[in-house]
Amino acid sequence: MSAWNVTQRLLGPSRSGRLGGLAFRRAYWWGHDTLEDQKTREIMKKAANQVLRPVETGVVERKSSSIIPARVVDEASTLVRDDRFSFVPGQFYSITARPILPRFFDRAYYKYELIRKTYVRLAESQLFIKSRFTSLGSDLGAAHFLCYRNCRVRFVGHDHWTELDGGQLMIPNSYQPGWFIEAIDASQSLLVYEGYQNLRNLIHLRYLDVSYTQHTDDWTVDRITTEYMDSLEYLDLSGCGGINLSGLECLWRLRKLKTLVLYDMDHVEHLGLLCLYLLELYPDLDIRGVEYIDVKLLEGTEHSYLLEDLEDELLKLPEVQSLASKSTLNSSETSEASTLKHRNAKSN
Repeated sequence: MSAWNVTQRLLGPSRSGRLGGLAFRRAYWWGHDTLEDQKTREIMKKAANQVLRPVETGVVERKSSSIIPARVVDEASTLVRDDRFSFVPGQFYSITARPILPRFFDRAYYKYELIRKTYVRLAESQLFIKSRFTSLGSDLGAAHFLCYRNCRVRFVGHDHWTELDGGQLMIPNSYQPGWFIEAIDASQSLLVYEGYQNLRNLIHLRYLDVSYTQHTDDWTVDRITTEYMDSLEYLDLSGCGGINLSGLECLWRLRKLKTLVLYDMDHVEHLGLLCLYLLELYPDLDIRGVEYIDVKLLEGTEHSYLLEDLEDELLKLPEVQSLASKSTLNSSETSEASTLKHRNAKSN
């Protein structure tokens, strides 16, 4: 047993009971667990490994989806937990092999540590809370989580967006059937990867806007496309500098996606090629913000005849035909007006 655990047992509060109505502290340790300690640890382990399956009584029956709190904690602990008291050879030699002064005077090291600690605090503030999930359900719990982090949501059957109004949230604070989230606007928010554990089982979600969020990266896109592959129809990833080509490749999972918005994503290499790949899978997909058709590549080649076919297809579009009819109508009206003006000038 490590020295840290020994110190906790010597100075930590007793689990065996109370003395005279007041909690007392141990001043000794026998070197083994008591039966009460073993039973308490076993109960806590079973509670952590318990599978949570929310029972919703809505019109649409919930799909089989579950949450295991122990896995959520383990996932977040890879970044959040403090390993100063655990002996890992790599971490030990990384501390002892470098002088201590650069830790206080090296700007690069200080900047890196500041960024890391800022992210850790954000992740700790967005960890999954079991009591919120069990008392509010999936959708209302996600709504409370998002609205208190400068986001807004829209429920099925509602025309307005729900957000904080004067520090108050006008939605139920306990589970009520029939409240399902269909749209989330998290643009310019501080959501991190660990926070998406609070957005599970949202099977009615069709609209998701995470544009210009600084912590959205490839891992976040992978989680989004896995969780909402059967429902999401609109996705806005504009301005997310942490997303690269490897993260956008996961978009093929969104079977029902109709609109994909990718403005200000010039840092992604071969983005146009990826858009063509997605259009090959889903021909009706509307991709905005990307010029994925470069007709100059066909000029002067043996495939230049495809440009004529493209022009013919574009002329057949209803939008182009409506614009052409409007322009023809405007030109005819202009010509008639000029003719009348010319006749009036002659008569005068």
